[in-house]
Parts: sequence; structure tokens; C-alpha cells
Amino acid sequence: MDSAIIDTGSSILSTFGQQLTNYLRIASAQPTFVGITGNARRIKGLGATATTLGTILFYFYYGSRLYNVNVYIVPGCSPFLLCHRDMESLGLNYSTLHKVVDRSDDGYSEPVEMRNNLPHLVFTTPGYLSDAQLQTMHRNLGHSSVDKQMKIIESADMVDLPANTRKQLTNIIKTCHPCQMTKKRLR
Repeated sequence: MDSAIIDTGSSILSTFGQQLTNYLRIASAQPTFVGITGNARRIKGLGATATTLGTILFYFYYGSRLYNVNVYIVPGCSPFLLCHRDMESLGLNYSTLHKVVDRSDDGYSEPVEMRNNLPHLVFTTPGYLSDAQLQTMHRNLGHSSVDKQMKIIESADMVDLPANTRKQLTNIIKTCHPCQMTKKRLR
């Protein structure tokens, strides 16, 4: 799991689906899964009431800083929804207009990734470059090729650079509008 959907609605709790919790339990090598506590809670929504199955203390990195949040487990299949109240308590602010999450204490900001028209806060891990970071680098380097960008990344001596970084860059170039327009003109 590399991201959380930012809940832009009126939810006051961050939630996981039970199936996602089972996945985290199986893949317990991930440092993010701590365990389920017995704190069940009744959630009242639009005409319905649900009972949570417990809570998880979930750890994640954002901008090289470690955060933790209590996440309630709900029955069924639901992605990780991070509510605004928890984001504010962590010092993270989401701007819906600019599609950016920033930290108020030091000004660090990073664009969110839009997946299926939903804003995703992408967790960072040491040596991992998110799609948003790679897109920014691609634009700032004048829409350069995958090989040139990989040379720059490798020259930065990043520790534990994932093997799929080249694939990420290739996908970014495939979806980059200026690159596709230039490619058509060159034919």
C-alpha cells in the first residue's frame, strides 16, 4: 500500500476496510502494520449506522518524516481513507484548489496524485520517487528522455532506488502531452 485517499467529505474518522487489514496482517513484513486493538466504535452516517471492528495504529512516511494515525477498521472492502481531521492533527493541509498537501510548520509541500479522479496522499519511503516527483523532474528538465533522467537520478547516489523507476518514467513520458505532441511532429 503506497497511498491513502484523502477523504474530502465530512468523515471524522480515518478508515480501512477489513479486507485491507487482512492483507496487511499477511504482509506483516511491512513496518506500517502494528496490530488491531479492541476499540470498536459505532459510526453514524447518512441513514445508517456501522460498527467498527477495531483500530490500527498506522505508521507512514511523508516527506522523510514519520507520522502515525489511528485508523478504524470497517467491515467490507474499503481503501484507506484519511480524514481531514486526522490530517490537521498531523499538521498536513490539503488544498483542493491547487491539489497539494503541505506541512504548515516547515513549508514542505508535494502535489497529490490523482487516481480515478480521487486525490491520493502518496507515502514516501527512502529511495522512492513518487509519480508526482518524477513528473515535476521531467517537466523541469525540459521533457528529457528516460535515459537522461535515469543518469541524473543515478548520479544523485540514491540509496535503495527501486527497479521500477525506469518503468515509472516510461509511463510518465507516455502520458505527457507535450512529449506526445513533439513525437507526432517528428514523424
